[in-house]
Amino acid sequence: VIASLPRNLRLEDACDYVAGETLLRRLERAGWLKPTVKEKGVTAYDRQDLDRCIERAKLEGWPK
Repeated sequence: VIASLPRNLRLEDACDYVAGETLLRRLERAGWLKPTVKEKGVTAYDRQDLDRCIERAKLEGWPK
């Protein structure tokens, strides 16, 4: 259940959340998304940032 997801999602979970690592990397390359944590081998993304990217993609299309 999405309501039980933590606010910060580790890389693997963030990839699942946006339907794959390829889409997540495209969001990063386009400058739409930055990790909230990137240290000691841990990369995490804010779930609300991911939601904003998904909403933007619905309006503008996914970045290439």
